[in-house]
Amino acid sequence: MLIPMPGVIHDIAIDQWCRNAYVPNYTENRLDVISLSSNDDVGDIEVGSHPSHLDFDPSGTRLYVANRGGSNV
Repeated sequence: MLIPMPGVIHDIAIDQWCRNAYVPNYTENRLDVISLSSNDDVGDIEVGSHPSHLDFDPSGTRLYVANRGGSNV
């Protein structure tokens, strides 16, 4: 299944419960949150400039976002 999304997509991270996919939208400076049960875009999370890569911490409770357009995470 394809889910249309505006912008440039770089990576994907899925939470440990397999409920949501988090997709960094490079050109929109946000994460798009996709429900895996409905395949709907369920929200956006504003992040820094040009988010490019994601990773959860070992406990799966914190998501780190590398911002290519800045010097922060």
